[in-house]
Amino acid sequence: MTLDHQERGLALDLALTARCPLRCRFCTVEKRPGDELPAEEWRRVLAAFAAVRRIRRISLEGGEPLLRPDIAPIAGAGLACADRVKIVTGGGVPFETLPEGLARNPRLTLEVSVDGPRDRHDYLRDASFEAAWAFIDAARAQGAKLRLRSVLSTFNIGVLDEWLDAVDRHLAHLPSPVGYRFDTLIAPEALEPLGGPHRRHPLRGYPSAGRVPPPEEVVALYERLRTRRFRRLRFEQTEPFRGCGAGRLPLVSFDPAGRFSFCCEAPRSFGAIREVSAAAVLAILDAQMSALPCRSCAHFTAARCDGCWTGQKCGMVGAWNLPGCRALLDAAGGRTGAGDNRCRPGHPAIPPNAGRQVESHPGT
Repeated sequence: MTLDHQERGLALDLALTARCPLRCRFCTVEKRPGDELPAEEWRRVLAAFAAVRRIRRISLEGGEPLLRPDIAPIAGAGLACADRVKIVTGGGVPFETLPEGLARNPRLTLEVSVDGPRDRHDYLRDASFEAAWAFIDAARAQGAKLRLRSVLSTFNIGVLDEWLDAVDRHLAHLPSPVGYRFDTLIAPEALEPLGGPHRRHPLRGYPSAGRVPPPEEVVALYERLRTRRFRRLRFEQTEPFRGCGAGRLPLVSFDPAGRFSFCCEAPRSFGAIREVSAAAVLAILDAQMSALPCRSCAHFTAARCDGCWTGQKCGMVGAWNLPGCRALLDAAGGRTGAGDNRCRPGHPAIPPNAGRQVESHPGT
């Protein structure tokens, strides 16, 4: 891969904290306390990268980034250095926690994790359905730019079509569209050896066997959503296995202490930003990008894949015992469409009474 990626700019993912009020069933963040860079240090880091290369986007993540009392100066530093900033939240912290006016910045997006109707979401995300939708409704009332994001698993992939129709009706009166994307469930064991020579904040392990949806079902859902005409939802993906898109926009990912890698899920780092300059980080990144095989891959050139630094596509390759990411796309049939593969017998069932059953909210 040539170094023309330098001209396209850079993406930065900042995991600001491992703390979170929720204990989501398939979250890969180990909720261990640890060192967190303060806002002023993050400001210096972002300014140093911006001085070397254009920053296209910054993602503020966690844990739950809204637990940081200094989220406003961190987000402000991001907006000063990057084209766009997003804050990824589970909605477990009230919207009113955000400083007044920050959420209305047109270059800032609030990305809220919602995994389906009430019973599925509450089972997967620690009974947080009501809190998440209270956050969403408060955000849209304040004119914030919103995106909804689901994590696909065998627990929810078969119910998302009907649920998204209900969500679209709920949002129908909004003056501007709301983005929607999905990721696939991470298989932590497939990612365990990936990254550099040093440890980052550790991944949390969980039993992913039987929970990662088959690739052809992910592609089938993507094809249906790609052609669906929603009123207010806007399906924003350009590939079925959405990851970081590292082949098209190089990424540097930081844990709360500033240890960096080039995949937000890789558990190993190449060093710590307190000890390595931004220019040195980018030199390592450029060498890594030059070794990526994406440009010689038919799926990449045909825009069926945006690239993946690990070649694991967020663990799906290892979860399905495939030899590599090309085999994953081959097995899924690219964009050929795989029919209406809804949730089939044999998929895990939601345990009875797993989530709260409250009838008052759309999307149940």
